[in-house]
Amino acid sequence: IQAENDGKDILDAICRTTKGKIIAKGTVVSNTFITSGGFDVGTCVINANGEELILYAMNEWMAVDRKKKGSAKKTRVSTYPDIEAVILQKEGRPLNVSEIEKGMEVALLIVTPNDGLLIPSGTNDPRLYTKVEEALGIKILI
Repeated sequence: IQAENDGKDILDAICRTTKGKIIAKGTVVSNTFITSGGFDVGTCVINANGEELILYAMNEWMAVDRKKKGSAKKTRVSTYPDIEAVILQKEGRPLNVSEIEKGMEVALLIVTPNDGLLIPSGTNDPRLYTKVEEALGIKILI
């Protein structure tokens, strides 16, 4: 990827290369994970433009919900097999679950099969996600 040494240029280059989209930029409010049975399981909350984005992970990002501040209603923005990536804005560097800290300024990248992401046909089998859904307390909406 050819880009200047600037977070915005790198984000633009990532989007061009992956055909993905930055759906939000904001500040990490919390990042709460436990390691259980060899899995990092938990959630990360990002405050972006008066909304909260709730990211769910089980070793990798599995889903993203959007919620207006003060509301209990959540709307699903992305779910596996989409690729969700949290990127440090100032560096344009993707962060893994354990690197994310409260107060970080991040961008959220989403790449979907509609963007040209190739996925194996087996990912469409809902039976594969039972344990993930139980661990995260959400439905994986394939």
